[in-house]
Amino acid sequence: MTAFAATFIDRQGRRQHGRFNARDARQLREELRARSLWPVEITVATPDRKAAKLVIPARDLVPVLHQIELQLRAGVTADEAFRQLAEDAPPGPIRQVLEHVHREVSHGHPIHQACRHFPRVFPPHLAAVIEAGEVSAQLPESLRGLAHHVASADEL
Repeated sequence: MTAFAATFIDRQGRRQHGRFNARDARQLREELRARSLWPVEITVATPDRKAAKLVIPARDLVPVLHQIELQLRAGVTADEAFRQLAEDAPPGPIRQVLEHVHREVSHGHPIHQACRHFPRVFPPHLAAVIEAGEVSAQLPESLRGLAHHVASADEL
């Protein structure tokens, strides 16, 4: 799925703006029309600049990775694990990341795609480890290794 920015006319004739996920612009155009909205302009959305600049210190990220690993090992679904952690997290960057990942996962998107919205928290090599864990059905083991890697890199 790709993120799109759309300008459209609503049922009351007002110009509105929104961000949507769709396979392509054509699918989004059809979805908007199905909701009685008239698309004026659809473009690929630029990444959220606040999310791109978000930073979480390793000392805060490592426990979160361990918690997700433990919940997955206990049989909790990824969707539920991220929801619970987001609810329990204090307000701030960690909660923002967990809420975003939960939203994306609950809509059927892979975890690694949701993590890529936060390139300073999950640089490409970390997101690739998560993707490998998802594809190989070894996500808890991948998260454990990732937590160890982040902690070791922080010590250096």
